Amino acid sequence: MKKMKFYALGIVSAALLTAGLYACSSETTDSPQEESSVNFQTKSRVGFTKEQIGEIRNGVAVPLYDEARVKADLITSGVFAQVESIELAYGINPTTNSGEAIVTIIGKEKATSPALAIVADLVIDGNRLFILNPETNQQAFAKHVCAGQNCGWCEFDRTWFLGRIRGCKPCSRVVDESKPSGCIHSQSSGGGMTIIKEASNILIKNAI
Repeated sequence: MKKMKFYALGIVSAALLTAGLYACSSETTDSPQEESSVNFQTKSRVGFTKEQIGEIRNGVAVPLYDEARVKADLITSGVFAQVESIELAYGINPTTNSGEAIVTIIGKEKATSPALAIVADLVIDGNRLFILNPETNQQAFAKHVCAGQNCGWCEFDRTWFLGRIRGCKPCSRVVDESKPSGCIHSQSSGGGMTIIKEASNILIKNAI
């Protein structure tokens, strides 16, 4: 009887030891995911003031984010259905003789939607380029739309300094030649718009 008791106790002890080892193993496996989640929350936090997304090297703006990943995240998150380009630009404005930097994202919210662009003015600190919080610095962000009227294809006119958007180009694909056609430009500013906030967070999240 004593031998049976000792044998039973041995089985219970082994089971408890195995369970403990499994729990430790599970905690170790989960920790990289938890760390990754913390990093994401830190980089896309709501209350940030500014975050670096680029730097100036030899007078040229160089992004710290991976452009391919940003494009993929903009699409998978539903911010854009298509992303045509993401451009980071820096230069000395000849009119003011001061440095300026912007990031411009051009695409479409839906495949059939008009051309859409988000433009953010960046803060230059030494050779570092920062994007501001759109919640507290709404004036630094703008949303542009180029909608076609009897036009199957519209593009932005970007002939201002640093490729800033100044309007729409003339319609290049008229649908019905017997009717008036054109591309109509509209602009709205303010970081409170969901699409601007989400795009900003994606840029920050992917910055190295």
